[in-house]
Amino acid sequence: MPWLTAIQTGRKSCLAKEWQIADLTERINAIPMAEVGLQAIDREYQTKKLNYDNLLAQQQKIDVGADAAKDFQGGGIQVVDPATCRNVRWRRNVSLWTAAGFGIGMALVFCSLSCRAATTIHDQTTEDRSTTRV
Repeated sequence: MPWLTAIQTGRKSCLAKEWQIADLTERINAIPMAEVGLQAIDREYQTKKLNYDNLLAQQQKIDVGADAAKDFQGGGIQVVDPATCRNVRWRRNVSLWTAAGFGIGMALVFCSLSCRAATTIHDQTTEDRSTTRV
């Protein structure tokens, strides 16, 4: 029965070789799928790069146009020292202007009340005269 042992050993080695062949075949078949995936990624990259380059060119054209318009309108004038507001002087006059506004307001109220009182007095005297004549 040594020949049976030899057959079994041969069969085991044959099965191991078949597994190795199947593994290698699977790897070989996977290579084209990886290549197709790589090509898809490369196409997507090229498309996005082209869009980016186009947008970058447009941005540069806009910047050049804006610079030209600014140079044309500005004529090269630059403000070296911006104007400053003197808050101290304004604050000194706040109380003066507040007092003046309050005084004018009170004068208007007084004039309004005195006119109203004069009208009321005139109406009352007219009414008194009309009642006494009857």
